[in-house]
Amino acid sequence: MKRNISVLGAGYWGKNLIRNFSELGALKYVFDYDPKITSEFSKKYDLEIQDLNQILKDEDIEGIVVATPAHSHYEICKLCLEHNKNIFVEKPITLNVEQAEELISISKDKRRILMVGHLLHYHNHFIKFKELISAKKESPLRIVSLRKSLGKIRDNENVLWSFAPHDISMINSIIPGEISNIKKLERSYFNNNQDSVFLSFQKGQNKIFVDIEVDWVEINKIQRISAYFSDEVIVFEDSEPDPGKKLYKLSIPFTKNQLMSKNNSDRSYIKVDQNNPLRSECKHFLDCITNESNPFTDGLEALEVLKYLILLDEA
Repeated sequence: MKRNISVLGAGYWGKNLIRNFSELGALKYVFDYDPKITSEFSKKYDLEIQDLNQILKDEDIEGIVVATPAHSHYEICKLCLEHNKNIFVEKPITLNVEQAEELISISKDKRRILMVGHLLHYHNHFIKFKELISAKKESPLRIVSLRKSLGKIRDNENVLWSFAPHDISMINSIIPGEISNIKKLERSYFNNNQDSVFLSFQKGQNKIFVDIEVDWVEINKIQRISAYFSDEVIVFEDSEPDPGKKLYKLSIPFTKNQLMSKNNSDRSYIKVDQNNPLRSECKHFLDCITNESNPFTDGLEALEVLKYLILLDEA
């Protein structure tokens, strides 16, 4: 494969992107604003060391992967687009709507790809989860999305900005339309940022009930989205280590007079071909460059997520 990718940022998530693009045979450069980190990863993957200006001037580099802190996304992405590079930036696309709209406009004018890392859209279990929902003859009555773990408490962002883009992006793909009737409960245990947030709102033309809970101070890792119907609940349990048990149905009548509980033995597991979502996401970016096609999680999709993220944060 052509070595046409440079990854900017080699931190917590950037190192995973570096590994995947290297294993795909596409990685040419790694750059981090800490020279020691740049040197470390370049040596590890046997890459030539270049500064950012040299990378941007390299005509062989067709794609730049941006895995730097969120506050830097706008300036870095704008610089890369102005040098005619295709962009894959981690979520959130930017921190405000005007900046995101400008990046979308530049990418359109330059005819360059602007892809955002909403990872779960490339997860085969979530893809199947959406297919099961689409096959139903009714809309879901309720969607519940949980993303909780004992994580690193950050000073530069709250748990909503860190975790909820995934949940909002997934829910947007299931239920189109506006958000209304927002209710919010938040807790700050360790600093002035929100460490734990519960959101409840209605979405779309049918006013479907949606609950999102994100939490940095939960001792058990929970990553689950559930769709409630009148005759069953469809569950994508991403925190389940067994791939064969990540997607299942529960035959629980969700009606006023029939609501009842079921135990684990009543789960009907759905067989799904296992994949590596991050590898699929990276491969999708390369395919979009090769085919000059629009990514599934493009700038417009990310802009919609950003608008709702800001709306919910300010509620």
